[in-house]
Amino acid sequence: MKDLGLAVSPLEKGVSERLGQLSEATLERLREQGMVEFDVFDAGQGMKRHMRPLWSVRTIYCWTQTFPAGNDVIVEHRYTPSVGGSAQTIIGSSYATKEQLASYDDRHCLTDGFVAAAKRLQSKASGNGGTILTEQRLEYILTTGANWLGTIGKFRLTVDKGAADNLVSFCMDGVRKISPTQFVVEKQDFYPGKKLDILILRPVQAR
Repeated sequence: MKDLGLAVSPLEKGVSERLGQLSEATLERLREQGMVEFDVFDAGQGMKRHMRPLWSVRTIYCWTQTFPAGNDVIVEHRYTPSVGGSAQTIIGSSYATKEQLASYDDRHCLTDGFVAAAKRLQSKASGNGGTILTEQRLEYILTTGANWLGTIGKFRLTVDKGAADNLVSFCMDGVRKISPTQFVVEKQDFYPGKKLDILILRPVQAR
């Protein structure tokens, strides 16, 4: 990556532009290695191929914690996860393959209503001034809750999709809508078996 002038973090500014400057042979080698993926869509300047980086960076934080015998200790974790995204989504489009949709469904548990809503918005996307669905993806690691002895006694998850017109999908049962943008899941003795993948589709006006 250093030899190719690529930043270690795929979220660094200019990574996609740098990928576009590489030779076809180099891009194909990176694609075969699972480092990049090619997306073809119209971002307002006609159909073009766009390079999407697939590598990731993992940061691990460790510290020493003392738990005095016979005392309750409250441990609170807070962090802001990064948000990935695409200028356009394949969900609801006419060119999406079954394999592509299956990959989304496995991570985000797409419902029929979610896909139908995306199709309705995608059908308005033709011509200038139409609607384009942009994609935002957020990963939140829930499995650290399984590191303790036993389950999570009281679990509460709040997901805010940001705007009432946005569409949101994630894998969790018992979801309740509590506002035009917020959804809540509450569980007792919860054991998280995998991370939480949240998909948000945001409609924007095409230029």
